[in-house]
Amino acid sequence: SKEQAEGYSTDAQVRLIEEYAQKHNFKIIKRFIEVQSAGKEGRVEFNAMVNFLKQHKITDTTAILVEKTDRLTRNLKDNITLDELRCDIHLCKENAIIGPNSTSSEKLMQNIRVSMSRFYIDNLSEEARKGMLEKARQGHWPSCAPYGYLNSRKTRQIEPEPVAANHIRKIFELFATGNYSLRSLADHIHLEGIKAKRGNKFSAPALMRLLNNTIYYGEFKWKGVIYQGHHEPLISKELFDTVQSVLNSSHRPKMYKKHYYAFS
Repeated sequence: SKEQAEGYSTDAQVRLIEEYAQKHNFKIIKRFIEVQSAGKEGRVEFNAMVNFLKQHKITDTTAILVEKTDRLTRNLKDNITLDELRCDIHLCKENAIIGPNSTSSEKLMQNIRVSMSRFYIDNLSEEARKGMLEKARQGHWPSCAPYGYLNSRKTRQIEPEPVAANHIRKIFELFATGNYSLRSLADHIHLEGIKAKRGNKFSAPALMRLLNNTIYYGEFKWKGVIYQGHHEPLISKELFDTVQSVLNSSHRPKMYKKHYYAFS
């Protein structure tokens, strides 16, 4: 994973494989380092490895060296792709070799290892979703903080980010005047230096989502259910309701896509 790549996990895997190659007289001709979960299909480096092997003649001495099963694949589709290559796979840490000449029992054990790896990440994902739902039920936002907030490692809750929180208030206050369309508001706040989360200019659809987000006055929706949050609101419910009235008003300024009429 990306977190492991930032630590020492990848280096440790490479070192183990190099030692295995030296011990068994393998010459490493190509390295593929995947910084993505093996549970996902269609990984970039995995596909690159498969294509590399397909473009080169696979002989009896060609082999894939990998630390262990769950570093190579955690899904059955990729496991079938590897099987079709008819190339030996050395699982260095598990001290096993899987290939065309493997017995049926050895292949069965490999399929079980892949299935167990898949079960592990599926179960982990299930437990994570369960924990997030319970967190929401307790009134705490369970995911990445929305614009205007940050995730506190200390409290494990969301807290206002001072600068972005002020931007949120200003956006709501400006739109509540009824003098702006979503597009003209996007242009206006861009000129004032107010930018979206990644430093880009706010688009009209992004502003629409922001202005409809109940989290800013204290409530939030999770999996279709509204919860009363325990986080600090950035605006009042009255201001939010005023903005909704302007959004729903047929008299608010319209966004012309191609033409701006002088006397509109």
